[in-house]
Amino acid sequence: MKLSTFCRIPARRIAKTGICTLSVLLGTGLFVSAQTVTDRFAPLPAGAVRLTNFLENDIRNSIEHWNKGELPYREFVEFFRSQAAPQFALGEMWGKAVRSGCMFYRYTQDPELKSILKATVEDLLSVQNPNGSISCTPEEQQPGGENGDLWERKYVMLGLDEYYRWVEQNPAVLEALKKHADCLIAQIGHAPKTEIVDLGWSATNIGHEACHIESSTLQEPFMRLYNWTGEQRYLDFASYIVESGGTKHFDLIQQACDNTLPYKMSGHYPKAYEMMSMFEGVVEYYRATGDERCKQAFMNLYDNIRKNEITIIGNAGADQPTTPTSPGRRGATPLSNKPTPTSPA
Repeated sequence: MKLSTFCRIPARRIAKTGICTLSVLLGTGLFVSAQTVTDRFAPLPAGAVRLTNFLENDIRNSIEHWNKGELPYREFVEFFRSQAAPQFALGEMWGKAVRSGCMFYRYTQDPELKSILKATVEDLLSVQNPNGSISCTPEEQQPGGENGDLWERKYVMLGLDEYYRWVEQNPAVLEALKKHADCLIAQIGHAPKTEIVDLGWSATNIGHEACHIESSTLQEPFMRLYNWTGEQRYLDFASYIVESGGTKHFDLIQQACDNTLPYKMSGHYPKAYEMMSMFEGVVEYYRATGDERCKQAFMNLYDNIRKNEITIIGNAGADQPTTPTSPGRRGATPLSNKPTPTSPA
């Protein structure tokens, strides 16, 4: 499959494969070395559940025709090897592809799928830079900003973590993760390093003030790495992200604590994708630290999404009719103040 063909595939088509359903089924299920909060629920072990009918058919169809079929793993790794991706944020593709494959492997224990995942992980590790980074951005230009460097490196971490967690606990993978994370720690932080909220593409990409929430989504993979290793520097970096508030001009954790409605959070860039990704990291931070402010934040966000964002057909986010034109979408105009379909007029 040509990369140009892949880049034209709508996200909607990918979503129909059952990946989202399987993600919910599997839950988080992290191994935790320093968790202070006791989970009330845990995912069932691999192989404990088998789906039927259209869900099973969609999963098998995705595995055969996507994860074991058209996915151009080598071309994804080539973005990192050549450090010449044709457009910004394409480095996310490898991590997304491998994450879905790892979750499917947990469900199926398919040996062919495992072999494919093992090969692409080994290929990715072969392009790790001397400074430890696995990045589409050359070392001398790191950390990148508007090209999505930190967002791409986040997905490298998530892809390697999922592989290590569900497919094979290869020590080389964990060591690569640590080197990759240590490079980020060396580059990101208070002066003379670069602040995390000063790096990113939003919302200058749509003509508004800097937001850069996408870079703060590094919170989740750093918490996962801390859970694997118990090494304090990874928790310290996650604490730094929490203290930064997640964006350049708005403290999203405080906004959530104050019950700010989701569509009013983070200024002109209340994009559900990046916001939910960041708060996944906040949840993991709470699980490890017991930080009650973080818990209040994500519980308030959950309640506000449930009460104000869910439509009568069950979907949510920047969608019609609640927000027919939402910042973060191409050609967007300011949000309306229409009541949601589940709220009284």
